[in-house]
Amino acid sequence: MKYFGLALFLIVGIALLCLSYRLRKGDRGVLHEYHYRGIPEDRLLAFQRDIAAALLWMGLCILGFGTGGLLLEIPWLLLGMLAGIAAGGVLLYRAQQRHRG
Repeated sequence: MKYFGLALFLIVGIALLCLSYRLRKGDRGVLHEYHYRGIPEDRLLAFQRDIAAALLWMGLCILGFGTGGLLLEIPWLLLGMLAGIAAGGVLLYRAQQRHRG
């Protein structure tokens, strides 16, 4: 079970880092069109960068705290991972609210 969790954290963490990178580079195909609804054209790049920062934060928390918690068998690190994911969710919400027209 430990190795399944480790593989899961690695896959999800790396996927979030890849999504973050593609958004940061300006690839609009990563998100569905409804994510961009209501956001003015002049704010799209800033919106993508804010979303990319949130996904980067979540990916790093999963990779760092999640894999560290499993490998070192420290359950408190897994709580840190959950707190980091929650903080990333708040960053995602704030990015959408900030850039809506």
